[in-house]
Amino acid sequence: MSRQPERPNLIWLLRRLLVGSLLPLIALYVITGSFRLALWVTAIIIGLSILIALIYEGIYMLRNRGK
Repeated sequence: MSRQPERPNLIWLLRRLLVGSLLPLIALYVITGSFRLALWVTAIIIGLSILIALIYEGIYMLRNRGK
């Protein structure tokens, strides 16, 4: 697994997100028995996580704009 950089960048966050989304997808499939439902729920979770990562990166860039 890759080490966390000193300042987490968007690529690192997205890679961690994609690697970390496989286990919930498998778990949801086992629990629900429906791969389609598990895929939809996982896609929603990934979408929200990407949105949060983009907001986080934007706030960080705005705070450190003048430095």
